Amino acid sequence: MLKIKLSKELENEYYEINREYSKIQDDWKKYNDQIIPEDKEFAKKIIKFIIQVIDYIINNYEKLDIKKYQEFLAYYNYEFLYGPSGDDMNYLDFDEEPVTDFCWDLKDDDFKLTKDKLKEIRTKYSQVISMF
Repeated sequence: MLKIKLSKELENEYYEINREYSKIQDDWKKYNDQIIPEDKEFAKKIIKFIIQVIDYIINNYEKLDIKKYQEFLAYYNYEFLYGPSGDDMNYLDFDEEPVTDFCWDLKDDDFKLTKDKLKEIRTKYSQVISMF
C-alpha cells in the first residue's frame, strides 16, 4: 500500500511495478549474486520510477510532508527482496553500483532532506540508468 500521495500516473506505475515484481519474487532460484541480463529492463523501470518520484518531490517540495517522502525513498528499495526467506538478496543490488545505498542517509530521522540532496540522489540513479 502506497503511503504517500503521488500523481495518478506515478501511483499507477508504483502498482504496476509491484504486480510485475510479485510475479518474479518467488522465482528466486534463478537469481544469484546479481540481476541477470533479461531482468535489467525491469530494474531500469524501477529506477526510472524512483527518479520520477524524486522529480515529483522536488517540484512539490514546499507542499509536501517531506518526512513521509524521505521515508518512502529510504525504504522503497527494500521492497524488492527475494530468496528462500524473502530477505536474502535485494533485486536492485548490482555488483557495479550499490543503488540500495543511494538513500541510506535518509533512514536517519534527524536527516533533513533538501532539494540539493534530492538532486544528488537523482544524479546517482541517472548514472546507473546510463550504464544499461
